[in-house]
Amino acid sequence: EAFMVIDGVLDVESYDARGVAVTQRLSARDLAFVPAGVKHRLANRDVATVRFGAIAGSKDAVPAGWQSALSVR
Repeated sequence: EAFMVIDGVLDVESYDARGVAVTQRLSARDLAFVPAGVKHRLANRDVATVRFGAIAGSKDAVPAGWQSALSVR
């Protein structure tokens, strides 16, 4: 998953195999990547509202390829 903050502050906590947490604090225009299968959680510990976007994938997904080339007009 990838997380990008639009505004506000977002904490992205990820956990290693031993359960030890690492926290990344993101603010506007910051981006964090959490590899597929890594346990994680999100938190807003600030008084302001946070707005962010997320893109999720799967560790088991088959890579997609273009079916046809794009043409330039």
